[in-house]
Amino acid sequence: MYSYCFIFYKPGKKFYEGRELKKMIDNLLSSGYGVSPISPHDRHLKKEGFEIKPQETELHLRLEKSGHHLEFHLNPAEEEIHGAIADLSMPEEQFKEDPKENTKLLERAAWVISAAVKPLFAWGDHELEISRLEPWLRFDRINALAWSNIFSKELVERLGGIKNILLRTSPEMEKEASNMMKELSIIPVSLSILPTEPVSAHITLECEARFPNAILRSFEIISPNAIEKGK
Repeated sequence: MYSYCFIFYKPGKKFYEGRELKKMIDNLLSSGYGVSPISPHDRHLKKEGFEIKPQETELHLRLEKSGHHLEFHLNPAEEEIHGAIADLSMPEEQFKEDPKENTKLLERAAWVISAAVKPLFAWGDHELEISRLEPWLRFDRINALAWSNIFSKELVERLGGIKNILLRTSPEMEKEASNMMKELSIIPVSLSILPTEPVSAHITLECEARFPNAILRSFEIISPNAIEKGK
């Protein structure tokens, strides 16, 4: 089963402060998400809520809102895949039932998670798109862009500031991005409104001008049948 997902990266991150995870859970709850351990036998599950130790190495949660569910898995950084620390996902079949609403559910949860655990970078798209783009991921330049790209404050500064991140710049857009960075310590940049839509010709030209030679999402999702035939 394929999914639409966000992958979060932070090379070198091996454990998480309890306060980071408590803040993340509290903020998800205040944003209207139901939060529970994926396994009923999970050691974090207690009658009065979650048991979060001063330091944790992993966390596996089920998020629910508006009758839809997501899964979130947090682990030590996997250095062999660019220091991936977490994934947030929704099954493809469920996502396609209401792409507009489910895009909001995924994005907002990704923003809350990023504000708490502070990944260096995260991106969201169909999992096959991310797999295609991942070999070109870099943290010293914009070398690839998925449907949604979440830049941390640290990475924005490393890349030379807000003007070097946004597709189009104006005083209003820069102010909005600056306010979001102050509030959540992130700047999200999306190539289309929904991950089920292709990138417009206009945005493609903007990307080519702003980020020469960057690899963009193709929106050519390979069907499961095609994959089976190729084996």
